Amino acid sequence: MSPKKMHNYLKSQGYPGGYRQYLLGKTWGSIRSRVMKRDRWTCQCCGNKGDNAHHIKYTPRNLSGRSDLKFIITLCRTCHEDIHAGNTLSKANRILSAKMIRNGRGNLKTWISRKGVK
Repeated sequence: MSPKKMHNYLKSQGYPGGYRQYLLGKTWGSIRSRVMKRDRWTCQCCGNKGDNAHHIKYTPRNLSGRSDLKFIITLCRTCHEDIHAGNTLSKANRILSAKMIRNGRGNLKTWISRKGVK
């Protein structure tokens, strides 16, 4: 989903402020909590304490929490900032996958296939 489509989708779901407002809402709070609990509050990239939830992919289902959340991953602040650093989502995910491999934590595609949990 492109940033513009995501913004329009979130506006249609009652978030006139778009993504920033969504991140402050109850829906995201609940999703984030479920993802952190699933990943045991551990960065899935480096193994340190995780405190950020990263969307690997934006879809209406995972933005609403109706999906199995396999496209959201727990990261520490450092890894999250490193992969975004002005990058598009697809480039950020390529960087994340490479960093996971370097840290001996597999790759992103394998991680997604293992995380089809509720």
